Formats: sequence, C-alpha cells, structure tokens
Amino acid sequence: MHPRAAVRQAIVAALVSKTAAGARVFPTRVLPLRTLELPALAVFIRLEEVDVEGSQNTAPLELDRTADVTIEGYVQGNEGVDDALDALSEEVEAALRADITFGGTAARSLLARTELEVVDEGDKLRGLAQWTLRVQYFSAWTGGEAPDSLERAGATWDVAAGDQHADDRAQDVAEVEPPT
Repeated sequence: MHPRAAVRQAIVAALVSKTAAGARVFPTRVLPLRTLELPALAVFIRLEEVDVEGSQNTAPLELDRTADVTIEGYVQGNEGVDDALDALSEEVEAALRADITFGGTAARSLLARTELEVVDEGDKLRGLAQWTLRVQYFSAWTGGEAPDSLERAGATWDVAAGDQHADDRAQDVAEVEPPT
C-alpha cells in the first residue's frame, strides 16, 4: 500500500464514529450525495510535496513527505446550517487532535485551514466544510541510485542540556573509505 493511502485510511479510522457522521466517513472525494444520509465526511489528498533536500540526507534514502489532506463534511442545508457546520467542525477537529500521528502512520499533523460554504444544488441546500490537514510522514525510497554503503555520518549534541550556546555543543563526524 502506498504510504499516502495508509495515511488516508488512518485518518478515516480516526474519524469513524467520532462525529455526527458516524460510519459515513469515506476515503474518496466522490460521494453519492443525492442518496447519502447527512452528515457525511470524505477524506482525500489533493497535494503532496517531498522535501528533496532533506530526503537526500538519509541512508537508506527516505522521503520526507508533507500531504495536504482534505476532509470534506456535508450537512443538511437549512436555517441552522452554520450551527450544524460549527458543531461538525468541533467534532472533526477533536478527533483529529486525539492522535496527531494517527497510530504512528504520520510523524505529525496540524490543521492548516477550514473553509465553510453553502452549496445550492437546485432542489437542496447543503452545508460544506473543508478542512485542510497538513500531515508529515516518511517513506523509504527504493528506486534509483541508493548508496550501497555509509561513507559519512555525523552527530551534534548540546553538552549542557537546554543551553543554546554554540560553545557548549559537541560534534563527531566519522568518515569511512568506500571499498575499492
């Protein structure tokens, strides 16, 4: 399973039965809204970036990924639509805060944005909330030219814990001659 799919599935699992949507939490952006009981949630990823520079500093190669996970929440549209969206927002955000690593699938996550609107579909109004969750996670990169051996390793630590002075830092660097 691609690590992006694992993150998406873990977020779905974190939301199921934790909001008014109950079990109506889907790992897809395509929902059958005309036949679906509301509220309901959709979880999908629109954008993922890789920190290429940071990813090149690991052996074996490991990609430092950050995904913008979109969670869409739909509620019935009526005169109480704003209250319904706010109530759903409170539940979704609480579920997302409960474990910011989603069982270790991610390194961390943080709510980056919330958008609220009313969607007019002719015969029905629906409230729509879109939460963007920024999720950082790592995955092995097994393609391409991975180094066969470790040629250089380094460690820096603060000798006086909590002290930020450069004079109190120690550093070790080990270099290994590559085999010939």
